[in-house]
Amino acid sequence: MTNNKFSFRNVPGWVYTLVIFGFLYLSGLHTEAIGQVQRVLLATGIMKPDLPEIPASNTSIDKTLIPEAMVTNDFLLQDLQGNTIKFSSLKNKVIFMNIWAT
Repeated sequence: MTNNKFSFRNVPGWVYTLVIFGFLYLSGLHTEAIGQVQRVLLATGIMKPDLPEIPASNTSIDKTLIPEAMVTNDFLLQDLQGNTIKFSSLKNKVIFMNIWAT
């Protein structure tokens, strides 16, 4: 008579991975999990963006190092009615900005 008892040691690792990812996807938690993984990667310093150095002193900043859109903080937005407005016109107002990424 053979001993055919089930053991978790006999299950391949890819099955565990598939079950975990399947659960995250079906429960809708996959976006939060991906966000946490990205946060951990950025916190470790593995991924470092290539940003220009900005002097910390009170001297004037060389504006050639910073893109014009960042200097002016003025870009165009579209409201719910479809009107285009400048971001600078919303100064001192509460703004809810919903940004979608694919």
